[in-house]
Parts: sequence; C-alpha cells; structure tokens
Amino acid sequence: MISIILDTAAGSSAIPSASNLQIIASIVCGGLGGAALTLIVTRIRASLQKMKCHYIDDDVITRIPIIDDQGSHQNRHSKHFKLINTTNKDIEKFRVIFEFDIQSEIISTTNYSKVGLNSFKGVVSRKRKNECSFTIKGFNRTEEIEFKFDIANIDISKDFLNVTEADCTGFKIVVRDKRKKHKKNHGKIVTKSQLINQDAS
Repeated sequence: MISIILDTAAGSSAIPSASNLQIIASIVCGGLGGAALTLIVTRIRASLQKMKCHYIDDDVITRIPIIDDQGSHQNRHSKHFKLINTTNKDIEKFRVIFEFDIQSEIISTTNYSKVGLNSFKGVVSRKRKNECSFTIKGFNRTEEIEFKFDIANIDISKDFLNVTEADCTGFKIVVRDKRKKHKKNHGKIVTKSQLINQDAS
C-alpha cells in the first residue's frame, strides 16, 4: 500500500494542491489499471481454449471388396489429420479420440510428431472398431501431430467423422476441413451425438 504525506507546514494549505492531486490520481488510476489488466489476462487464460485439428486429406485405396491379411472388407479409405496446439498453454497430458461412421473399421494408424514416428500409440476400441484414441503427453504450444488412418467398410452415404478431447479441462478440439475443394463432397464432420445416432437416421 502506498501512503502519500502532504506538507502542511506553515505557508501550506491543508487542502492538496493541483499538482499533488495529479500525483495521487495517477498512482490510484495506475493501480486500478494494472489490476484491471491482470484480471483481463487471467480471464483470457482461464477461458475455454480451442485446439485446432485440420482434416487435411482423404483418399480411396479400393472401392471393390478385397480379402487381405486384415480380413474381408467392402472398401478401404485413408484419412489424414493434423492436430495443432493453438491454445495459450503447454498441455501435460490428454486424450484425443477419432471416430468414424458406425459401419467402418479402423485397420491401422500412423502418427508423426517432433518426437518421431508412431510415438503415440493408437488404441482401437474393442466394442467399436470405428473409434481410436491416443494419449498425448507434453504437447506444447504451436506443436503439431499428424495422424493417418487406414479405414475399411465406410458407408459413402454416411462418411461421418468426429474428433473429441478427453481427460482434460480448459480446451476443446475444433475440426477444420482443409481438404481440396473436390474432396469435400464426402467425409462430413459431425458432433459426437450425431455420430452415435447415425443408425437411427
């Protein structure tokens, strides 16, 4: 706390002069301004941040039924994503979950980051083979991770996908379609609830 003592000796008035009032006002306003700025910065940092996931590309591996080492499938597609830490903080640990249409089956996954190839293990759900989650550790600001999926049995009329965060607070993953224009005719980004209710439609 700052105390200001005014000279009230002989020849001085007990009422602060204009110059003294200016000094007092600047100190008080400066303190309030600093407090307000700190409050604004704190609120921005505490607000829900957006982490961007770019849907970069997809391609058809085969449109005809095939039998290979992974079994028998009606078709095979590849999908490519890039997750970017666009938040204002380094994130110690969280999970990212990729889900595709109900009929589909994830055959294999690959990921690339500054740490190297396949540094994050993808776990495909036993009950839902269209869902794969990755545990991400030490994801600092502006860093990127690329994910590629080999997916079978996609229903072209319901080529849905969703990317969701889990086991974390303070941010939400937002998917942006960055594919070339002619590829945007299929592969629809939907919410988790839309994906779950896919069969009901």
